[in-house]
Amino acid sequence: MAVPYGVRTPAGEHAKAGCMRASGGNIGIMNKSVVKLLGSAAVALSLVACAGGPNERSAGEVFDDSAILAKTKAALVKDPDLHATKIDVDVNRGAVTLTGVVGSEAERKKVLETVWGVKGVQSVQTALKVQAPNP
Repeated sequence: MAVPYGVRTPAGEHAKAGCMRASGGNIGIMNKSVVKLLGSAAVALSLVACAGGPNERSAGEVFDDSAILAKTKAALVKDPDLHATKIDVDVNRGAVTLTGVVGSEAERKKVLETVWGVKGVQSVQTALKVQAPNP
């Protein structure tokens, strides 16, 4: 049985505001539905507001690029034939750009082969310079 707001029950408890009315309608459920609807609309608006222009990377692309960057650097460091400490790696939408210095043309080719082996790499641009190590 619904108890109007502010009316004491035999146990001395007050009826909760907004949950039940004397008419018997269940306003609490309707309020929850409205809150969920408004919350969903707010989330949708915030996602649209955060979306960048056509030249800006989405959050997913940034995340993917970060993963590719980490995997690429790890692969270059793990390879004992490479001295990757002089190689800078940048990733933008799966396109890897390599800059720096390698000790030989064979090392340059090995770097490219290693980077192409990383999952998610779409293309590789290189500005690696071949420079013989100092004796």
